[in-house]
Amino acid sequence: MKNRIAKLRKAHNMSQTDLANEVLVSRQSITSLEIGKYNASLELAYKIAKFFKLTIEDVFDFSELEEQLAKIKSNLNSTSIIEPFSTNSYVLVFLL
Repeated sequence: MKNRIAKLRKAHNMSQTDLANEVLVSRQSITSLEIGKYNASLELAYKIAKFFKLTIEDVFDFSELEEQLAKIKSNLNSTSIIEPFSTNSYVLVFLL
């Protein structure tokens, strides 16, 4: 997930270690977040956003996730079928 952590950190003249100490994680965690290797937990995303006095959405870019969800919804709408489950009931089957 893309984020603005490095830009925000640099704008505040902070090192990765400084930010890590503020949000109680390792410097390696901040590095991993900044390069997109790791996605923050909700708790960590909240801590980082609160530290910079921003919302989570201001720090993290959810556009890729939103595109994936839209694709899933589209696929579900176009590939769902109703199949008989028993003599008097039906089950909705989703093909992914």
